[in-house]
Amino acid sequence: MKGKAAAQKPTGYGYTPEDPIKVGGGIRGEREYLQRLRGPKGQQLRFERRGSYSGPPPGGGLLDVYELMYDGLEKPVMIFLDMYRSEDPRAPAGFLLD
Repeated sequence: MKGKAAAQKPTGYGYTPEDPIKVGGGIRGEREYLQRLRGPKGQQLRFERRGSYSGPPPGGGLLDVYELMYDGLEKPVMIFLDMYRSEDPRAPAGFLLD
């Protein structure tokens, strides 16, 4: 088959409810994390909360789902944030953290 390959959905840290980004601090913790997150070349992000996810462990609990966009990104990306549990957050693959 010729043509473009189908875009793959990112997987791993932050991209699945089984491995959410544990920012802690409630809504404020989520906002602070998202304001520090950048595109791969340092691009400023735009983000929008798309809803909640509730599932069984290990990701379990109530998570927030955010859509991330930046100039030059072909399709928005969805990530999962945990505002209740905290650990030293890092950037998901393809992003940077200030």
